[in-house]
Amino acid sequence: MSLPACLQTREEIQKENEERQLKEQVSSIQKSHADADMRYNDLENEIRVVSGRVEVVEHNQQVYHQSDRQEMEGIKKAIDAQNEKIKLIEQHLDQMDARLNQTIQTLANSPGPAAGSGSATNAQGAVETGKKGDAKIYSEGEALFSRKEFKKALVKFQSYREKNSKGQKAAEATYKIGVCLVELGLKKEAKEIYQETIENYPGTPSAKKAKFRLTQLK
Repeated sequence: MSLPACLQTREEIQKENEERQLKEQVSSIQKSHADADMRYNDLENEIRVVSGRVEVVEHNQQVYHQSDRQEMEGIKKAIDAQNEKIKLIEQHLDQMDARLNQTIQTLANSPGPAAGSGSATNAQGAVETGKKGDAKIYSEGEALFSRKEFKKALVKFQSYREKNSKGQKAAEATYKIGVCLVELGLKKEAKEIYQETIENYPGTPSAKKAKFRLTQLK
């Protein structure tokens, strides 16, 4: 009876050892599983942090892009405004050119003031028939001429000459119309005006200057 009892005890001991090993294996597996869960949770947290950073970057990019678009739109509006101003200036210049061309055409078709008796005294001593406003027109022409604004000066001198063909400044106005035409590149028309100054205001300083200028154009 003692031997079976001893054998049974060994079997129990072996069984207990196996059970203990199984428990240890289960415990080890559970620990590994817990460690894996912790690592998984850590990874999830890191992913959330990175995703948050990505969202911030994307948001900042959207803000920057919107700011860039607004800045570009502002620049475009400024350019459009400048182009509109340039367009208005060009229209004004076209109007000035049209007035100048009309004046030049009038000069080309006009026979000019009638010639005097040939006396310098008669040409220079004629009584001013225009009003004070006409003298102002001539002064304005002189001011424009001195500033080399020849288009505007030409218009003023022609306006004075039409109203005061025998005025004290008529000879000089006619002469300076010729100078303006030369400065504007219209030499053919200038020659005609110089010749008109010589013929209609003989003996005057303006006629002498016109004669000299005429020789320079040949």
